[in-house]
Amino acid sequence: MDELRRLNSYDYTDEPLGTPGEPFGRKTAKREKKARSAPTPQAQKLDAWATTLLTLAQLVFAGFLTFGAMLLGFAYDACSGQYPKCNYALAPIAFYVVPAVCALAFAFTIARILILRSRSRLTWWIPLMGAGISLASFGLSILLTMLATGRPIS
Repeated sequence: MDELRRLNSYDYTDEPLGTPGEPFGRKTAKREKKARSAPTPQAQKLDAWATTLLTLAQLVFAGFLTFGAMLLGFAYDACSGQYPKCNYALAPIAFYVVPAVCALAFAFTIARILILRSRSRLTWWIPLMGAGISLASFGLSILLTMLATGRPIS
C-alpha cells in the first residue's frame, strides 16, 4: 500500500518529454498548459472603461438596427404593384428577428462580461461580438424581406 502511494505521488512535471515515467511518453495538456496571468490594475481599469463604452455603443447600435428593420416594412408597399406575389407570413418574422436577436445579444453580452470580470479577464471584445451578431441579424432580416416580397436578390 505504501509503495502504491509513493508511485501515485510522484511528480512527473520536471521530467522532459517522452521519459519512461510518463504515461504514453507524452505530457498531458493539463500539465503543459501555462497559467494565465491576470491583467495589471491599470489594464483592468482601461478595460472597464472600454467595455462600458462599447456596451453602450452596442445598445445604441441595436436601436438603430431595430429602427432600420422597422423601415424594411415599407418594402411590402410594392406588393400590390410590380411584385404581386408577396409572402405575408414571412413579414413578421423578418421584422421581429432584429429586435429579438439584439435583445438576446445584449443579455448575453452583459452575462458574459460579468462572468469574465469575476475571473479577472479582459472583456472589451464581448460588446463587439454582440454588435456583430446584431448586424448579422439585420442582414438576415433584409434577406427575409427580399424573399417575402419576391424581389430579386442582387
